Amino acid sequence: AFLAFLVETQVSVRPKIVSASSRSAPIMAASAAAARPTPRLDGLPVELLARIALYAGRRKQFHRTISWEKGDPADLLALRSACRACVAAVRLAARDHAVVEYLSIRPGMGSHGGSDGKAIEAKGRVFGSGCRHLRVFTNHCNNNPSADILAALRSFVVSTRGRLLKLYVTPMPYSIGRDFALELCRASPQLKELTLRFSEVDTITGEDIDEFCAELSGLCPLLEHVELGNANYNPIIGIGEAESYAKHFPNTKRLNFGGEPVRYAAIEETVRACTRADEVDLSECTVRPALMDVLLRTPLRGRLKKMDFYSETEISLHTVLQCARGFELLTHLSLPDEFAAGLDFYRSLVQARPTLKSLELGWNCEVDDACLQVLCDSLSLEHLSLTAENSLSPAAIDTILQSRSAQTLRSLMVYETPVLTSTNMLRLVGGCPLIVEVNWYQNDGLSSATEEDDFDAINRLLKSRGGKEMSFY
Repeated sequence: AFLAFLVETQVSVRPKIVSASSRSAPIMAASAAAARPTPRLDGLPVELLARIALYAGRRKQFHRTISWEKGDPADLLALRSACRACVAAVRLAARDHAVVEYLSIRPGMGSHGGSDGKAIEAKGRVFGSGCRHLRVFTNHCNNNPSADILAALRSFVVSTRGRLLKLYVTPMPYSIGRDFALELCRASPQLKELTLRFSEVDTITGEDIDEFCAELSGLCPLLEHVELGNANYNPIIGIGEAESYAKHFPNTKRLNFGGEPVRYAAIEETVRACTRADEVDLSECTVRPALMDVLLRTPLRGRLKKMDFYSETEISLHTVLQCARGFELLTHLSLPDEFAAGLDFYRSLVQARPTLKSLELGWNCEVDDACLQVLCDSLSLEHLSLTAENSLSPAAIDTILQSRSAQTLRSLMVYETPVLTSTNMLRLVGGCPLIVEVNWYQNDGLSSATEEDDFDAINRLLKSRGGKEMSFY
């Protein structure tokens, strides 16, 4: 499309002129630009201009590697203002443009990137048809948007033409936000993920939430993830979704718990209703053996694939092993932070579930070289996550490279683990031929020239295997 654009508009590409005098360079560049023919965009078919518009999209430069989905649509707006034909072209291109798949709206921010009602509606008219993931932040209007703002947000969602897949709305009073959320969902029948945060929820009961969720489920039957929280990001009525409202959404894939789950009858009801759920998140929970007994007597026993005990989860070694032995299809496991388990535990773990493919070791999990060797030799790991593992020595690199998992690893996440420098990361990626994804963070200031060279070498390897550039936290 771009080549056709050059031919149609007769834009000539001239050799770059390098002047011996730096002072004359800007003048010569300006003269050369003035000598080029002006592109006749109005003469091009709208469909061709729309194809050209798909190449527009500015990446934000605050991160070393960033996906195109987080780009800035400013280039599209610039192209739109180039001529009358471009107005229709950009609107046509927006339907499938990666830059506008993810959009955020911040009412009340004014000149700092926010949106008033008219601006929100205009944004919807231009980009709404391409938006698949919308985030609305209300903190700049005191979490209480005006009627005009609410009307504009409704208009924006309607402009997505029912193609919205993910919706996130930050706090507003429940008395207003409840019906407002239902209106947005009524215009978004394909919605799969919904996150709503409410303020003024002190008088809200479990029955209120059940009634609300029953309506949501009817409007958006494809919902796979629903999170209802208060202004402090806690569960809306103080109970995890797997113990309360998740049962209304049968397509739920991940059961999220909170606090100390003890409502066992409600949990069993949720598992029976959510027949597609094959993941459980017990992060930051207190996990009693009785809870594991309940989960293991439900249909999850034969379908659970992923269990997360992230962060400050309180759980005994015995209960983790009970989980590993009991869930027959378990392949992904994450362990809590500062998980004080020794070599005998890891030997028992790989014996209990030798089919584990993904293992995430929590922050400062006290894993030493011997523990790592047992894991990497006994399992065919495809993903390994190491977070602040200060007990590993430089020999851990060879431990991984000489293990069974070296031939199966496909992704690696390393956070604040001193032994895994950029040079050692390069050794790992080079010695594990299937790795195509790397996430790395080391809080030691700006990258050195050696680190930059290592990063470039890692990225070349990843790209040669069909992967993406490494991500940095």
